[in-house]
Amino acid sequence: MSNRKGGRRPVKRAASPPAPTPPVPTLPEALGATRDLVKAMDRHREETVFLLRELNEREQTQRLQEQDVMRLLGGLADALDVLERQLDVEAEDAEAYREHLRGAIDKAVRKVNEKGRFELIGRVGETADPSTHQIRETRVEPGAEPDTVVEVSERGVLYRGSLLRPAVVVTAKSEGADE
Repeated sequence: MSNRKGGRRPVKRAASPPAPTPPVPTLPEALGATRDLVKAMDRHREETVFLLRELNEREQTQRLQEQDVMRLLGGLADALDVLERQLDVEAEDAEAYREHLRGAIDKAVRKVNEKGRFELIGRVGETADPSTHQIRETRVEPGAEPDTVVEVSERGVLYRGSLLRPAVVVTAKSEGADE
């Protein structure tokens, strides 16, 4: 079996059976499937919107926290400048210099507090709060109410309402209180 050019004739192969066609859904079945798909897409859209909002809120919170830290660091730099200038102050006596230094420290604290969201706690005369004060010692102090701060060893720090460091204080106790 050859053709004129001396080649072979192509072999005829049996045709493969046609692929089975999937059953055609009825109109109510198609509408039901479409409704289910639309509901699933709506749920997915709602979840996506929720996640995007949450992500946006987190990013915004992070930006605000970074801005707070930058303001706080700027305030600390200003405070250090104020304290550095105190080295050049000349005073006649130690008490006058102490008063001048206290004023400078108060000014520095105000500058830092203006730029950040923190609060120093632990002042003589305030009532000690166990949630923000660590009581180092209690002692009889004439004229002072019990639990009143009479000495501050370390100032405490609140940042955005959270305690970073408790104030370490000495408080008064009444004269008859047991040790």
